[in-house]
Amino acid sequence: MVPAPLAASAADANLIVNGSFEDPSVWQASAVNEYGAGSTVMPGWAIGGNSVDLIGQTYWAAADGAQSLDLSGGAPGSVAQAIPTTPGATYTLTWEMAGNTNCGQAVKTMNVSWDGTLAGAPSFNDSGDSGPAMGWAEQQLNVTAASASSTVEFADATLDGSQCGAALDNVSLTPAVIGVPSFTRDSPALAALAGSPYSAAFFAVGVPAYGLVNAPPWLSVNPYGAVT
Repeated sequence: MVPAPLAASAADANLIVNGSFEDPSVWQASAVNEYGAGSTVMPGWAIGGNSVDLIGQTYWAAADGAQSLDLSGGAPGSVAQAIPTTPGATYTLTWEMAGNTNCGQAVKTMNVSWDGTLAGAPSFNDSGDSGPAMGWAEQQLNVTAASASSTVEFADATLDGSQCGAALDNVSLTPAVIGVPSFTRDSPALAALAGSPYSAAFFAVGVPAYGLVNAPPWLSVNPYGAVT
């Protein structure tokens, strides 16, 4: 897994089915529908764990569309979806995260898994938020497909295990476009190295420090990543 800031989403169609949880419609705008493990009532999604709550548009404000999801219904639950993918291809996974402010601890956590492997565990502090102002925050990861079908799962992992868990909305999966770095000015010395086996080593302990591996002595990088 690599962090998504290294890539930009392509303008391709979203591969996730029902990513904003608009189907089925909650029977009443102010209502909450609880769905237990094994339910397939939400197109595209399989429900696991205990249960999840599908939230109506006036119970709290969705990030996208009219409805969203509380990943903890009666107790922490999960949703998973299998997506057709191209083996070896990299995809950008984005979603909106918030928290159910009605009970439980303020800091909500979700586990995001790709093909059964934990890819991220973001947390969200809902202190000061409310139903009309949920404070939705976009999350993003890059993931790589190992086969022709890949599975993404979102599970509530809030420590208190209450009925008020992490909130999920606006899930998207699109092919990633990996940016290619380039120089803003011509550099004959660097151009002469094109195709040479020089590589960069990066360390992220405390203040990031950067270094170059197998580079000529005149080529260096300062502690903030500037090549000199």
